[in-house]
Amino acid sequence: MDFDLDQLAKETFELTKRSENKSLIEEERARSALWAEDVPECPTLLEEDIFDEALPLAPQGPGLVYRVDKGSSTFCVRGFATENIEQSLLDIESGEVVTREKLRLDDDLDYDTLNFFETDELAMAQIIIDQLFNRRFPIDEDILCNLSDPGFSWWLNLDEVGLNIFFKSHGLNRMDRFSRLGPIGDNAIACLRLNQASSFLRTKFAINEFSCDDKSLNITPVESKSLGYQNFLELLVDGEFNWSIEDFSNDTHGRTMYFYFKELAALRAFWINLEEILEDLD
Repeated sequence: MDFDLDQLAKETFELTKRSENKSLIEEERARSALWAEDVPECPTLLEEDIFDEALPLAPQGPGLVYRVDKGSSTFCVRGFATENIEQSLLDIESGEVVTREKLRLDDDLDYDTLNFFETDELAMAQIIIDQLFNRRFPIDEDILCNLSDPGFSWWLNLDEVGLNIFFKSHGLNRMDRFSRLGPIGDNAIACLRLNQASSFLRTKFAINEFSCDDKSLNITPVESKSLGYQNFLELLVDGEFNWSIEDFSNDTHGRTMYFYFKELAALRAFWINLEEILEDLD
């Protein structure tokens, strides 16, 4: 893989100096180190369930094993990344202490509370953990958060003209006007990467207007039904990543854009999965 870690680290350092955000460089360096690792190919599903009825069918590949700790007004995701989901579930079933401690499992905990999420690479699973695990999120964000406390989610305004993504709160009654995408990225990193990605997006669909700062992204396509624009919407709305690495330039910039969009899709897909689980816990 032609991926210049020194160049990416230098770029991130310059961004950090401008934003005076020390946590940003740490996050970017950790991300670079993860992606530099050799990772396995996409996981292969088992053809039959080798577990007893208490455990679900699981893949023999990388991903997350986790559970959702839901309170009256907040929830927290606890779990770990693994190279083999199947083996990790077997370890939990056998009573392996370290694995169970990562999930804060009680001896009498129902296995139905366990979940898993597949990823193409172990590095992607770790990125999801860094962004979304072991943090308390409000269940009813639109009620608990307001203008002085904008919350954590990205919000999407989509119509036939184009799209607006607000990286923080955009007024009250957001659920009535926008679609919540979840806490799928840092706004400073998003501002940097999406501005860098504007040239790539223009190769996929014609754009009338593009603007992005640390508060929002605004795109007006020439044709809202074009395939490239629909692929971008599917990434944001459904967590579907429909591009391959060959769609990006074969240099550091192209690889950075590829990994960023892939991370964004994975975080969105996992958040959709979380929302479904929270509904089932009601």
